[in-house]
Amino acid sequence: MNWEYFSKRRKITLEEFVSSAKNLQEALMLFAVRSVNPPTDGSLQKLFGSEQQPPPAPVPAPVVAPPPPVEEEKVETSAPPASSESPAPKKNKWGIVESAETDTNNDNA
Repeated sequence: MNWEYFSKRRKITLEEFVSSAKNLQEALMLFAVRSVNPPTDGSLQKLFGSEQQPPPAPVPAPVVAPPPPVEEEKVETSAPPASSESPAPKKNKWGIVESAETDTNNDNA
């Protein structure tokens, strides 16, 4: 926001706005903190007795908190570790353990 607009809107003079500043740098920091562009007519420099044109005051970027970390679901892509034991025997739909030679799809039994 430019100084002319700010001063008219707030009904404040340049002297009042920078009254707490001891030097030109502190005055520029007051402008930066309030996100106001300092006057370009040299009135600020005259007020602090400096004839050189100051660099434009940097306007601080808004502070934004980083988003919280997203926990990803762990998908196991590798096979479980091989155990030294033989695999558990398979049961049919009635819970009976069948041997590997038996046909599990035989409904005629």
